[in-house]
Amino acid sequence: MTSEEIKNNIYKMLNQLDEKSLSEVNDIMTDYLRKTESKEGWDSLSEEDKAAIAEGLEQIEKGQTIPYDEVRKRIHKKLFQQNMHRLPTHISTFL
Repeated sequence: MTSEEIKNNIYKMLNQLDEKSLSEVNDIMTDYLRKTESKEGWDSLSEEDKAAIAEGLEQIEKGQTIPYDEVRKRIHKKLFQQNMHRLPTHISTFL
């Protein structure tokens, strides 16, 4: 099917739609065209972000990883220490 035939088929289908359906198709097409025109994925990242990702992948390949449970413990400990000053004195002495 040629480009001209495809366009004619689309036009015929659009011509048969009621106003509500036509509006929905317009929204779908607008969203689609907006997404394809904008940068997506890897190309939208800064050079700094790309370098950080590459570094992380190299670390994984070298086995330089931290187990998930250890990361959770570290985050919990850090958050706990940061929020310790917010506790009333009489409670924080028991912790």
